[in-house]
Amino acid sequence: MEEHKALADAKEQGKEAIAAVKARIAQDHTASAEARKVEKLRVAAEQQVEKARVAAEKKAKQAEQRVHIQYHPPDVY
Repeated sequence: MEEHKALADAKEQGKEAIAAVKARIAQDHTASAEARKVEKLRVAAEQQVEKARVAAEKKAKQAEQRVHIQYHPPDVY
């Protein structure tokens, strides 16, 4: 709505004002799209870090279990 009002106001001022408002609107849209893209990449990176952390914890736990079994074999009678 704000864009429509700005365009309506610019129409009263002439073609150059309309072009300037349209350029500003296009720039705002581009900046907004870029911000969404960056946020999406940030979220994806966070998810990858979390996935790597979980995998590392799982690997460490498995290694710990192997060491525990190796040095403390079960008593078999």
